[in-house]
Amino acid sequence: MVKHYRHVILTPLLVACVVFSHTIAADDSSIVFGNTHRFLERFDEVEAGFSACEPEDFIENLNVLDALTADSVPIGQADGLRVISPQTIIELLQQIGFITTLEEEQLYLHTNILNSRNILDYPIFEPNRCCYEYGLTLGGHIFYNHMQRCHFTDKSTDIRSYFAIDNESLINRLENNIAAIKELFADAQFNLDIAKVAGILGNMTVQERRAGFMFHLGHIGTRSEIRVMWPFYWRERNFFLRDNEKQILEEEFGALEKKAQEQFQRDHFISDQLGFGDIRFEGAFRVYWNERATIRVGWLATIPASFAVVKNIKGSSFPKCSNEPAFDFDRLFDLACVMPITPEVQEEAFNMIKNFFLGAVDRLAAQLLDVDLGNEGHPGFGILLRNTTRIAAFIKHPWAENFMFRTRGSFEYLFAAHERRMYIKVNDTAGFKVRDFDNPDMAQENLAFLGQQFTNKFYLIGFDTKIQPGCIFRWTSKLCYEGDPWGFYFGSEWWVQGRERIQVIDAPLSTIVTLDVPKERIPFPYQNRIFGGVSYRFDREHC
Repeated sequence: MVKHYRHVILTPLLVACVVFSHTIAADDSSIVFGNTHRFLERFDEVEAGFSACEPEDFIENLNVLDALTADSVPIGQADGLRVISPQTIIELLQQIGFITTLEEEQLYLHTNILNSRNILDYPIFEPNRCCYEYGLTLGGHIFYNHMQRCHFTDKSTDIRSYFAIDNESLINRLENNIAAIKELFADAQFNLDIAKVAGILGNMTVQERRAGFMFHLGHIGTRSEIRVMWPFYWRERNFFLRDNEKQILEEEFGALEKKAQEQFQRDHFISDQLGFGDIRFEGAFRVYWNERATIRVGWLATIPASFAVVKNIKGSSFPKCSNEPAFDFDRLFDLACVMPITPEVQEEAFNMIKNFFLGAVDRLAAQLLDVDLGNEGHPGFGILLRNTTRIAAFIKHPWAENFMFRTRGSFEYLFAAHERRMYIKVNDTAGFKVRDFDNPDMAQENLAFLGQQFTNKFYLIGFDTKIQPGCIFRWTSKLCYEGDPWGFYFGSEWWVQGRERIQVIDAPLSTIVTLDVPKERIPFPYQNRIFGGVSYRFDREHC
């Protein structure tokens, strides 16, 4: 009983501090993650150290067996199952410092979604040539867009800025908890370097890939022009670590066989879908023109038309659940006291812990990885300005006839709409202060409270939320050369979006006041870039 009891005591504490430790790394083309089972199997090495420890020796050396069994109540002599009293469980959690850590430390520093720019706004989808003959233009772009490291905050692409996996205060407390466990159980042999592993995991980031077709239809008349764009593409996001970081974690925990690794990553660390994005309409009217420049003023509209045709090609979908599971310390300690220790009991304990922490990881993936193909259902409308300046009007040389300078500016207002967002609950410090953990009559209630608070540290919960996105300002300028048949262009762009506003959360007020809403607000989104392209013109009889 003793060895299995400690096995279960150690498990939730140490798994909690390295909840991402089963994530390993990736090569350039696919993500490879490590073995979560191997981490928990390390406890078998600890457990083996107890096999030679007789109960009498344990009493003599540690004087804790009475604390484990004095209040125990036999409930099934046939299978040897005993129930550890709730007060005994609380006393042990107090002794190793677990309750203090639970009260004072937080894991989520932010819970916002990652800033994302609609593929319709990328400058590569501006017309490849600055000028076309009057008439109809129908075509498409084949594109591939790769984001190596997404930003969790405005200054960091590392998950440590989002999730306090290697926060110094948290690591110190966890190390103190482990030291207390080792002092309580003198023969404990657990050599995992928490600070080292957490430091590696803090470097984790999110990658994004988008590939597909941008279909466009345009018509340029004498005084007006209109253009329509609609993308069809594959969008994938995944957690990512570098190869050297992967190797360090493999040395600590081992690695699954390749096929099992691939399945594990598909289930928990990759999300993707293939489908259509939003539709963009643009119209403009010529308001000024001469031999030097042409100015057009117009409008643009973004219509929410995104939908997935196929999901889970390479990964999984992660629902934004609103249920709140609670970690059942009672059941875990009951399983710890089963004698003899059967495979069924071990499997239930293992599955209980594994499912809890993988469920928490899936909630994080729902917020960071599972994203819409468009603007999350937000319609947009704005104004548009285009200017074309002919270089030949200023430079009187034949070569200048083929050069033009073109600018595009736009301001788009996005209308409010409902999105599904994930929140973390605020740390209930007051709840800890008012509870008497030394009162046996409140032990069951206190244990349930601790289980819920433990869950609240890890589990994001989802609610439909009315979001007012910020307005988008975009300015693009490029220099174009149009020869026959070759051409090229290069330029720069500035894109900025105002901060979003959370207007209404569809939940009871009693629930809303428990949510840490400020952590949900996204950082200020902006992007500037240099871009370029080459074009080749094919002339046919009718096109």
